[in-house]
Amino acid sequence: MPRFLLTILIIVGVYYGLKYLFRLFFPVIMNRFMNNMMEGSQNPFNQQQPEIKREGEVTITTKPGSKSKSSKKDGDFVDYEEIK
Repeated sequence: MPRFLLTILIIVGVYYGLKYLFRLFFPVIMNRFMNNMMEGSQNPFNQQQPEIKREGEVTITTKPGSKSKSSKKDGDFVDYEEIK
């Protein structure tokens, strides 16, 4: 019986301890997150400008690590026509 009460006491203590720590640190984390979001929305034009290319020069750019949108699981698309 004493082990059961000790276990319950530990569980309740951990619960209230985490609850207290969450109340302390959550506002700080949210303030930092909101400040980062506001800085990003105020400076949308500070992004890197593409280089000017000469006429006739061809470049192909892709996002790093991007995969094609279609996958083998999707299968082929068949356009059915409605028959009346």
